[in-house]
Amino acid sequence: MTWNYRIIHMDIKSPDKPWYELHEVYYNEKGKIENYTASPVEISGDNRCDIMSQLLMMANDAHRHPVLKESKLPK
Repeated sequence: MTWNYRIIHMDIKSPDKPWYELHEVYYNEKGKIENYTASPVEISGDNRCDIMSQLLMMANDAHRHPVLKESKLPK
């Protein structure tokens, strides 16, 4: 199973105003979305370098992939 960070438009959780969150999204062997984290990701680490590498990975993934809609994701 593979995963990446994706921005999700939370159109179910927040139908009256635009709201976006960054989540880990998991894919099956065929590359289809299978699941995503219940809560948005948090950033923490043992040192500044850990934090910076996480931020870079998150930003790269979010930039490379289109925004997902919560209503189109598997429950």
